[in-house]
Amino acid sequence: MRAIIDYGLYPGWDPAATGGHHELQAAADRRFRASTSLTPVTDLRPEHCPRPKENLLPRINPDVRAVMNHFVYSMMNGLLGYPLLESIDYRSVLMEEGSAAEQAIAIFCNVLELDVDGSPVNADEAEIRAAQYIKAYCDRAYEVDPPFEDWEIDRPRRKGEKLGPMPLPGAR
Repeated sequence: MRAIIDYGLYPGWDPAATGGHHELQAAADRRFRASTSLTPVTDLRPEHCPRPKENLLPRINPDVRAVMNHFVYSMMNGLLGYPLLESIDYRSVLMEEGSAAEQAIAIFCNVLELDVDGSPVNADEAEIRAAQYIKAYCDRAYEVDPPFEDWEIDRPRRKGEKLGPMPLPGAR
């Protein structure tokens, strides 16, 4: 990790007299390492930063993560719901209207069922229902059959502090 040098902090600094930029960088790096408790990324393995036992919570089953990753990958690469969405350019719609993508993901998650071990049992059905929503969103003439039930389209709100809009590049 390198320190960022603010040359304004070194008035009258003469690179020729002090050994140049490298000496100043090395000194700044030493001060930075001495003033911070950050550890290099290579040291952030689980055995180096154990969590307190009382805070350990169960994680999402790796199979659930895999089907969710596959769903989002398929959705964003135009591969979702073949052949239902084959002739529809839904990716541009989802990119411009993020709430449609959010709703499709909510439908996928709501329909997805897990067995007693936490593994998904109906990922294909969940994907089809999400694809039906996207098709209905893009093609108003398409009727979803069977119609969505309230529990399928429920979008629970995220708990905690609301995230604001992303700042524009260059704005402060």
